[in-house]
Amino acid sequence: MTPSIKSYLQSHHTLGTLPPGWSHTVTIIRDAVQVLQVRLTRIEIKDGVLYLQDDGTSPYSNVFKRFAKSILQETARTCMVCGKFGIRRKEHDGKPPLCITHYATFINEA
Repeated sequence: MTPSIKSYLQSHHTLGTLPPGWSHTVTIIRDAVQVLQVRLTRIEIKDGVLYLQDDGTSPYSNVFKRFAKSILQETARTCMVCGKFGIRRKEHDGKPPLCITHYATFINEA
């Protein structure tokens, strides 16, 4: 059984358990962490976007900070369920970006 969209928001996430719509993003993050030799200290979904933070000990930490900002922006416009273009809606502040199909599902779960 597939968990509901709401259950994704209520669970604690690690890099291996992020929503399936962001799986391509997870692959990019894993590659960047390896190449930049950073150690992640924060992986959090907050206000419907993905926040990343490293411990600051890598010589490439400044590069990673810019990378983390671009990931935040990418997840803000990618449906967390299917990976298609999604938007965060003002009437549901803090909820994830969803495509039209999954937004309708989310509303009907309420």
